[in-house]
Amino acid sequence: MGSYKKAGYLFITLGIILSYFIYVMVLKALPDPLSDYNGHTYVYLNLFKGGNPIEGWMAVPYCLWHVTVMGLNRFLGIPIDNSAAISTCIYSLFFYAVLFYFFDRWFDKKGTEVKSVLLAFFLSFIQGIYISWLDAGEGYLGVFSFNPLHNPTQTCVRGFGLVCFMLVSDIWERLKNPEFGGRFLKIGDKLTKHYVLLAVFLLLSASAKPTFAEMFIPAVAFSMLFRWIYKLIKKQSAGAYFAECLKMLLCAVPALVYILIQFLAYFVFGGSYGDGGTFIVTAPFEAWKIYSDNIVLSIFLALAFPLFVILIDAGFFLKDQTAKLALTGYLISLIEAGFFSEEEKIEHGDFLWPMMSGLMLVWTVATARYCELEDKADGTKLKAVTFAGWIIFAFHVLYGVLYLMGI
Repeated sequence: MGSYKKAGYLFITLGIILSYFIYVMVLKALPDPLSDYNGHTYVYLNLFKGGNPIEGWMAVPYCLWHVTVMGLNRFLGIPIDNSAAISTCIYSLFFYAVLFYFFDRWFDKKGTEVKSVLLAFFLSFIQGIYISWLDAGEGYLGVFSFNPLHNPTQTCVRGFGLVCFMLVSDIWERLKNPEFGGRFLKIGDKLTKHYVLLAVFLLLSASAKPTFAEMFIPAVAFSMLFRWIYKLIKKQSAGAYFAECLKMLLCAVPALVYILIQFLAYFVFGGSYGDGGTFIVTAPFEAWKIYSDNIVLSIFLALAFPLFVILIDAGFFLKDQTAKLALTGYLISLIEAGFFSEEEKIEHGDFLWPMMSGLMLVWTVATARYCELEDKADGTKLKAVTFAGWIIFAFHVLYGVLYLMGI
């Protein structure tokens, strides 16, 4: 049996297992009036379906998940609870498939397909490490995660965000090397297809939840701006590169316009879940401190495995363009988490969500790179180091399992 056929069977089997746990988790969460699924399903969907759907959109302008639920309910006759669970499964499976594609294209080597499936499965639900007697907060609140499966909209945005990340990675490599044919998507004579897809998926990510774009667009912008300034100083065809910067900006315009409309609806015109809202700049990590007494420890527990990878292979993360973009995105998101909030609802931690999108990029690249390091490991000491890394990874998986099981 070929490696792709084995990987295909495994992909389907693990996809069913992942869907089962998510489906059951959503159905269990729905009766809880404090759960995100209860609010989004029974409160915000009713606003959409009521006499004034604009009121519903203003309360939740990032409504791709809600539209999916309403579509399943209205056109297929699926009860609203089941529609909510199925919608979450759909977007979780989409993320799972995009992760598999990312790893498969990253390794681009026969025989690694099964490994790509396993990595995609584990990364679909892993959580930060939670140790109750430490001052890092509770199991989810405090440490946080790029897999907050209890939140339908953040769960929805992950797959679209990762596609954007892959497209930008390809675009940057092509700008660096005109002979580059594409790692994640084949590049022809021009980058037109990549730019169009980037614009589409950025807009889709903003319609799912603007938190990825709020992190990713500034990360790409600052990275390209610094590179353009460097080319200016070194006199290295800065004009041509500036034209590419403008093309990238055009890709972001649809998402930026929609985010601006969301911002006006949510903060200015009073759609912020019906009780007003004011965007503010806070003291450092004021919102996060509500949930954790030790922010540094919380960051470490959320990123234990990626930090281990960075520690043993820092040079890669300082040189590789894709890795640098992931780190830049996380740092941008960390600043947003540390200094942005809503005045009346600071405890909601609304600007901690971009940080969770930043976590996704660092985790994905670090995992792919670690597999490469493992393949290159030669000698007892190096093999021991790679084994230690997988032990840390296993702890993240363990807490993901406990999270899905509600323990």
